[in-house]
Amino acid sequence: MNIRPWLLTLLVCGFAGPAWADEIEGLVRVVGRSFDAQTLITPEKETLGPQLCGSDLEQRIRHLTPLVVKVSGRWQTKKGGQRECFVADDVKVLRMSSGRDALVGSLVVKDGVYSVSGEGGKVITLSDVPPGLKKLVGKKVIVDGKSPEDPAPAAKPVAATGVKDDAAVKSGVKVVITYQAFP
Repeated sequence: MNIRPWLLTLLVCGFAGPAWADEIEGLVRVVGRSFDAQTLITPEKETLGPQLCGSDLEQRIRHLTPLVVKVSGRWQTKKGGQRECFVADDVKVLRMSSGRDALVGSLVVKDGVYSVSGEGGKVITLSDVPPGLKKLVGKKVIVDGKSPEDPAPAAKPVAATGVKDDAAVKSGVKVVITYQAFP
């Protein structure tokens, strides 16, 4: 009997476990009284979603209310096999409550120009940076930003502050609407 194929299969399964993790996507909600509050991830067009199991990551995700996130992990089940809660292993912020894509990354400043360096080396320049956001330089942040060309409900935003030319404004500069530190 040749044992090598079985050993290879076991080895692959052992390292590929995280690749088989479940994912849930939805709006972060916190429900209940403060001493026994539960963190839920509510999919679109649903009123309540699955509960996250208590953990340090669950406490951090709780601070992402009301953003849309994708949580990777696995289901914790009861003895009968019913799903009890979702054990979070990782979280990715997808959208802001406004519906715009979230800018998530490290806040950097170079030559007085603020930008967010996100995943994959993508860099988005920011304009109209509030003083509170400036204090977060070097930290991971979540920014709700929109293009200066997009009309605002009340008025058009001012041109990008600290950006050298008009071409830069058209090539990915975002006006800061809201922001928060990544928990």
